[in-house]
Amino acid sequence: MRMTSDQRVANLDKAVTLTDDQKVKVKAIYDADQKKMQDLMAAQDPDMRTKMMAMRQDERTQIRALLTDDQKVKFDAMPQGRGPGGGGGGAAPTPPPQ
Repeated sequence: MRMTSDQRVANLDKAVTLTDDQKVKVKAIYDADQKKMQDLMAAQDPDMRTKMMAMRQDERTQIRALLTDDQKVKFDAMPQGRGPGGGGGGAAPTPPPQ
């Protein structure tokens, strides 16, 4: 089950301690992206996965721009993708051995 934008803001706040102003701005980013993703799923776009990944990266960039330097360090340490702690997942996949 997907987390709501409020749940995602609460998780981020727990990790980086957002100000009230940051919470409002982050929620707006999450809400906008949630709408874009719903539209993408409804359209059954064949390139949906790639577009969603790009949207998540853009979302992270927008949120990171709102944070203080101290918050950025904590934000960068958060796992990305779906799952606990990340606005959607576990840690990034491990690269294959060379």
